[in-house]
Amino acid sequence: MITYLDRVLVIHPDIQNVMYWQSQYDGTPWNDPYDGLVWENKEIPKPSKKELDAVLDSDVLAKKEVDRKLSRNEIKLKDLTMVGLYEMEKKSNPELAFSDYLDSLELKQKEI
Repeated sequence: MITYLDRVLVIHPDIQNVMYWQSQYDGTPWNDPYDGLVWENKEIPKPSKKELDAVLDSDVLAKKEVDRKLSRNEIKLKDLTMVGLYEMEKKSNPELAFSDYLDSLELKQKEI
């Protein structure tokens, strides 16, 4: 589910002092999901609902995928076995980037 916070993060990727509540304090859903956006950032004005609705779902999903891969790459670079396997693979394909190698492993895993 794409939230208004997800849309904010497309516009302001490094913003702080902003959060999103999925429901009201008593657990009931908001009449308008935009109301769940809690804006405590004093430097950047809160975008209007119209501005955030203009952010495409595809842009939100693309940003989430980039963030997922960056996080994955950072974690996997600490795995010495994974780095060793990558180095072996790179001998036969010197142009291979680490992220592309991990992408290929994910594709193989999906085929299984």
